[in-house]
Amino acid sequence: MGPGPPAVAYRSTPVQVLGPEAGVVAIAGSDHHTLALRDDGSVLAWGSNETGTLGDGTRTDRASPAPILGLSDVVAITASLALRADGSVLVWGDHPGDRHNGWTVTQRRRPVPVEGLDGPVYAITGSRATLEDGTVVMVDTGRPVLRRFHSL
Repeated sequence: MGPGPPAVAYRSTPVQVLGPEAGVVAIAGSDHHTLALRDDGSVLAWGSNETGTLGDGTRTDRASPAPILGLSDVVAITASLALRADGSVLVWGDHPGDRHNGWTVTQRRRPVPVEGLDGPVYAITGSRATLEDGTVVMVDTGRPVLRRFHSL
């Protein structure tokens, strides 16, 4: 994690946050927060929560992992997207696409479904979702921006 409020310490060397008993299968995050996907499909979050990036309904920073409520059956994560086994995608926080493209920023402090995708999602990375047909769309806070990049 990068610099943040006093409750969230900057660390220049690695420290163990979760032990093997936590069942972590993937890690994602940004400069200021971290997410851990567990083998049971739940997601833990910790770090700075200034823009709702921890998905817990608050703006309270967390120095230790806490569950993101409402996330279950998750198979992949990015800093603020979760892909469920059924192909649906949830988003929360101040999504990066909002700031870089001049769109109105809507902070989601809890995960909300991304609506309007043309079918199940195959994979997620950063702020992009790949549909089953190979089409890549950019996702902003809570809605897909149907800006198609390419088909695989």
